[in-house]
Amino acid sequence: MAILNLTPSSMFPVTIDSARRTRVRGSVIKMQKSLITTDPPASSGFSLYASVDAVVGSLVMCSVSDIPQTLKEIKRILKPGGLYLFVEHVAAEDGTFLRMVQNVLDPLQQVVADGCHLTRNTEDYLLEAGFKGGVDINKVSLSAFYHLSPHLYGVAYN
Repeated sequence: MAILNLTPSSMFPVTIDSARRTRVRGSVIKMQKSLITTDPPASSGFSLYASVDAVVGSLVMCSVSDIPQTLKEIKRILKPGGLYLFVEHVAAEDGTFLRMVQNVLDPLQQVVADGCHLTRNTEDYLLEAGFKGGVDINKVSLSAFYHLSPHLYGVAYN
């Protein structure tokens, strides 16, 4: 099994250590600090155009600079029928007390949490991205970390 980990986060060294400790026996893990906007170097042994069965995104869209471009790149690297599995924290509904709290805390959150935005409407971006097989989105609220409570999880089908 080959696993390619691309991360936009400054937490890259922690990610590498975690992957090495928990990898599946016999797997090859290639990692690079990057968004998906270009293929990895040829020496990496990976070509990303329509070559990936699944992309797993966990709390990614809050921190990327361009959500539509990121989703476009995910679609580009997925094979036909490939899956994008995701979990994201998102903005609370407009007009709620929680959304007011998120609006106040958002500038600080970006500084202390590696560019993370509290007020992104990620569901809209996912629905507008044009995944050929559609998108199944589920909404949940988590009790811990009140300002991060609203979450989405689901699958987009290429």
